[in-house]
Amino acid sequence: MNKKFKILLLSTVVSSSVVFSTASCSHKNNSGNDTFKLWNAFKKNAESETIRNIVKQTHPIGWEDASDLELRFGPFKADDAKHIISVDIMRNSGSNETTATFKISFIKAQKYNIDQWKCTSQPSGNTGSWILFKEEAFRLDPNDLLNIVKKSSNWNKFAWKYGTTSQTKWVAGDEAEFDTFGSLTNDDASNYRGMAGKPTANESNFTITAIISKKGHEGLYDADPIKASIEYKFGEKYNINNWNSFTQKDQLQSLEKSNSIIDKQVEVAKNFSEFEKTNFATLGDDKSAIDHSDKNSIDKLLDRHGYPGHRDIIFLDKYSEAGSKGKEMIKYDAKMWESKVVFSFHNKQSTLMTLYLYFDFMYQNNDKAHGGTAFSFTWRATIGPKI
Repeated sequence: MNKKFKILLLSTVVSSSVVFSTASCSHKNNSGNDTFKLWNAFKKNAESETIRNIVKQTHPIGWEDASDLELRFGPFKADDAKHIISVDIMRNSGSNETTATFKISFIKAQKYNIDQWKCTSQPSGNTGSWILFKEEAFRLDPNDLLNIVKKSSNWNKFAWKYGTTSQTKWVAGDEAEFDTFGSLTNDDASNYRGMAGKPTANESNFTITAIISKKGHEGLYDADPIKASIEYKFGEKYNINNWNSFTQKDQLQSLEKSNSIIDKQVEVAKNFSEFEKTNFATLGDDKSAIDHSDKNSIDKLLDRHGYPGHRDIIFLDKYSEAGSKGKEMIKYDAKMWESKVVFSFHNKQSTLMTLYLYFDFMYQNNDKAHGGTAFSFTWRATIGPKI
């Protein structure tokens, strides 16, 4: 056999082996990797989407009348680490060309959906105006605002009053929603004038305000609201990074919302062994219950203050001036309702004792413009002889 032919044949065999080995190794590393497969399928679907569908889904400002002939894609950019795909779309209408940026994020274990596309940078070339500024600001995603807040200097200083660490702070995995101040119906007219779950605009000083709270907490005391604002300056285009004035807020509630929670607690209270382990109370100077740790439940509070052995003999005495029948306490700049639940039990000496649990709900003013204090599952307790 010719030497040159031998060398060529050997080279071909070696090259084939390397290719086969590399392909096999690659296949082996990715086999069984569901995230890898889903991400690749997601990329393929995203980059195959039509320009018309993306524009129709995201509603870029000023492109309402854009025709398919005026639009063209820039290159798709895929970030394999962050699982984000972005693309610029250009519109050429006569002598005027504008560009907008669109992004879609891959969510683990979820398939591609056209609804996930967002216009993250509105068409350049639009004249800055208050109307356009508002339109774009109202498209704000609450989680995008949360990410901006996390970059602020006071993010780590935010800490609310009641509960465990995960209740008094925002922790990893918490998602945001626009706060509704604890309304049951999100109907301002029947409850109070709150944020109603969306940003609001002030037409006098050209500012927009949003309040975000933890998603899924349904207006409870541990929703941990954060207020933010953005100011429009003449001729300026909207920029999400200009949201500022981040402040920690107390959770406010409608009276209806607070009463519904108290009513549920009283239902639980009929089974005191359950109630005393899931609720908390302060007693005189003993304020430790606000951390909501197991050692500071009502059960442990009674033990700590000389009433051990109450578990089997305590019973619900009455449910008075409580829930939606809360007693109105004062009338001037504020209105207050006081709800009360009363239990009776025998101490170690078989003396019949009474445990009074109070919750005070206060509106900040008469017309309910600011809602009231949220029910924190922390009662104010007093203990005395049975009368």
